[in-house]
Formats: sequence, structure tokens, C-alpha cells
Amino acid sequence: MQNNPYKNNATELSIILPLLGEGMYLEGMLKLLTLDIAVSHEVIFMCEYEMFSQLTEHMCSKYKFAKWLERQAKESTLNALKRGIEAAAGQYILMVSADTIGPDIPIHQMLSLANQGCDFVNSSRYAAYGKRLGGSFFESTLSKLANCLLYSLGGSAFTDSTTRLKLFRKSIFSQLSLESKSPGWAVSFESALKAQYAGLKIGEVPTVAVDRFYGGKSTFRLSTELIEYLKWFVWGICKTRGTKANLISTPIR
Repeated sequence: MQNNPYKNNATELSIILPLLGEGMYLEGMLKLLTLDIAVSHEVIFMCEYEMFSQLTEHMCSKYKFAKWLERQAKESTLNALKRGIEAAAGQYILMVSADTIGPDIPIHQMLSLANQGCDFVNSSRYAAYGKRLGGSFFESTLSKLANCLLYSLGGSAFTDSTTRLKLFRKSIFSQLSLESKSPGWAVSFESALKAQYAGLKIGEVPTVAVDRFYGGKSTFRLSTELIEYLKWFVWGICKTRGTKANLISTPIR
């Protein structure tokens, strides 16, 4: 039976974790993800029942802060996020991709910026001590190039718009007007661009991410995902140029 998240006003942070690929060491990832969280929190797994039911049911019985919602096959990540956020009890939402977080997860720093007034906090692998390790050479090169062009030519305030670790106030989610229909992570890219475009108070912290640090298979599909990313890249170049960023934090590049 599906374990639905419950409403609890004491919960400050809700972590939405859509699971796309198989073969991840989910328990190790969950322990490290929640190791340094000093506030009341919950983790909501969004996953297909047939693929993850036994694993997530075990995790939810072992860790009382863990819950899960069933994700339909080929459901867009945006639609899964919407349902997860609707069920979330926290005032802050942390959007996470299980296969691209590493040993350094700056949740404390992200929450600190949110408490200073940030509506939307991005993490960056390409600034300060941030790093991206692992993954294919093609994906890594494309990501670095796209983010560099967006930052230097497109007017993006973020040095790493495509990263999949983002924190925002639950109350501002509707202001992002997200549209991505992709079952992958283009929606995370879109959210960073639209947070700046909407004039939200934004900030950024460095992170070290290791692709598939916890195992798992890549879910990136060149034929579909690249087109979706390219669409939002062009949108970002056109829309963020000349947009004054409402930065709470000092740019970290």
C-alpha cells in the first residue's frame, strides 16, 4: 500500500526525490543526504511501484521521516514534483536527483540562505570549491559549456543552472510556471532560469557532485533530453539577458 506523506506543521524541510533509474544504493544515499540536517524534515520518494516497492517500503518502515508516492511509468518529472510538493509538509522544498549528488551536500548552507530571505537557492558544481566528478565526457563537457555560455553571454546569475540540487520556498512554486514535459531533469534547468526571470530572491552555494556515486544506470536519452535542454537554453539566452538578478548571496564565481 502506498505510504502517503502526512501534514505536520513542525516539518521545516521536505526533500522530493524522484527515482528514475535502477541499481542505486538508496539507503547509503539517504543516510548521507540527511546526515547534516538540523531541522525537522521528511524525504518523499517518487517512484514506480513495480521497480522500487520493496526497497522503498523497507526504507519507510526503517526511517520514520521517509515516505513514498507512486510515480507512473513515463510520467514527467514536473508532474511527479507537483504531486510531491502538494503532499509536502515543509515550508522549504529540496529537489534532488539521487544519481548526481555526492559526498558534499550543502543543505545547511542552502537553508541558511533561505532563512536570510532567499526564495530559490541553487547549488553549483562550477564555482568556488564546487566540482563535478564522474559521468560521461560528453555530458560533462556539454553541461560546462552550456552553463558558461548562459553565465557569460545569457545573463544568468547562476553558474550552474543545470544542476539537479535546488531548494525553494513551497509558496513560490506556482510563480515559476514550469512547463517541461520531459521524464528527465530538464525541469530543474528550467526552474533556475525562471526563478531569475520571475524576479525571485535567489542565491547559490557550491557543491561537489559525483555522477552515480551511489550506483544506478544513466537515464539521460540523447534524442529526447538534449532537445528539451536545448529548448530551455535558447529560452534562457533570450529571457535572462538584461534581467536584473535579485541576488541575496554574493556571486560565488
